[in-house]
Amino acid sequence: IIEISQPYHYVGLKGRTLKPISLYQDKTSELIVAQLPKNYEIEILLADTQKYGQELRYDFLVKTKFGLVGWIRLTGEDIFGTVLKGLYFAGD
Repeated sequence: IIEISQPYHYVGLKGRTLKPISLYQDKTSELIVAQLPKNYEIEILLADTQKYGQELRYDFLVKTKFGLVGWIRLTGEDIFGTVLKGLYFAGD
């Protein structure tokens, strides 16, 4: 058996934001498509990790309550439940 690395991890976590976050058009773009306020209902669909220089960044595909889909980028302490209750990421 050979493990094949998948491009994304499914998350499927629903909840309300614990702080304001920016929603980006894609993982590499700087174009912000929405600013989501604190206590806003979202669903985390997928997760991806990328290394940018010395920093490890966690990108999550998010769906808003009105159907807008975009990416949020988390670094540092944000991966330990500070953006959405129950959202913790420690790798594969």
